[in-house]
Amino acid sequence: MRSRPYLVALAALAGLGALVGWVSRDDGLPDFRLFAAAGHAILSGRWGQVYDDPTVQAGPFALLLAALCDRLGGVTFVCMVGIPLATLAAALATRLLRHGLRRPRSRGLELAAAAVTLAWESALGAVLGGHVAQGLIPMLWVGTGLAVLRRRPQLAGWLLALSTGFEVWGALGVPLLLLGTRRDAVRGLAVTTAGAVALYLPFTLAGPFRMFDYQWVVTPGSLPARVGLFGDGLPWWARCAQAALAVGAGALVVRFRRDWDAVWLAPLVVVAVRLALDPQAFTYYWTPLVALGLAGVLTAPSGSPPTRVVLPVLLVGWPFLPVADGWVGLLVVTMPIAAVLTRPGAPVTRAFQAGNDCHSSGRFRPVGVAHSGLRRSG
Repeated sequence: MRSRPYLVALAALAGLGALVGWVSRDDGLPDFRLFAAAGHAILSGRWGQVYDDPTVQAGPFALLLAALCDRLGGVTFVCMVGIPLATLAAALATRLLRHGLRRPRSRGLELAAAAVTLAWESALGAVLGGHVAQGLIPMLWVGTGLAVLRRRPQLAGWLLALSTGFEVWGALGVPLLLLGTRRDAVRGLAVTTAGAVALYLPFTLAGPFRMFDYQWVVTPGSLPARVGLFGDGLPWWARCAQAALAVGAGALVVRFRRDWDAVWLAPLVVVAVRLALDPQAFTYYWTPLVALGLAGVLTAPSGSPPTRVVLPVLLVGWPFLPVADGWVGLLVVTMPIAAVLTRPGAPVTRAFQAGNDCHSSGRFRPVGVAHSGLRRSG
């Protein structure tokens, strides 16, 4: 009986999400038709035509998902079903995360996650923006980090490969592989590389693969616009340089912290650096920040810096960041990052201690990494 108010509240949020989707159906999913057409080409076996248009920058899984939704009802279907599903998925992900970390279940946190997701999606988030992967990839990255801590590098590699199947930038989660031993990191990277090549190689062999011919329009106020080097458009090589800086920043976080916080904080830094250097600023670009910030809040002990700092930024600051100057946005994002980096390491739960070493302060160290003061935990 005690769960009835919880279920009623969850159903009400989902129903409100469907209403928001119906109202927004005429304004949402700007790239849906483009992705759906490419997805239909995959389903019909015309693989050589999938990436003959440089504007198709999504991965094959995202294209197939768009084609499936198109057959089920198109834009109206995605808007009216996608937002409620995202709302319910946020509550479910919260439960699974806390269960995996041996944290007590909290219906209040589950409802809070659903409410924040609904509010964000109503402001043209990943669903209405037509890029559902913006919300999926951060969760796959968190799963990658958990797999590394559990000493399952092959699973971590497959999760990263799955991320690249939705969007190419899904590969930017690679710093999480550094949470494990050097051997596990090599194994995970090998699996990720093999999976990503297997996903995109058939399209490169079947016909013209023009994804890398695309150039992004540089909007005024962005860093590339201020540098003034890309007046005619940002090419792919500049995107690769941007990715290298983002991955390097994430690797530094992993180097600095080897505990649970790194699982969500390293991807948060990767996404923040990527956004700061981006030539454009669509609202749905900020969805990964919201998702990863939620992951940090929902798994943090009560009263810890992520709870005290990240949650207010999530609820107050981030919805306004896409319309602000990019560097102002990055400054706000650094608040929770600095709060976590400067605090003592969070304890690693018993679920992750099997087969690993743990410093007396609770900071995670994988087996095989020499460090003074380590002790074996059972």
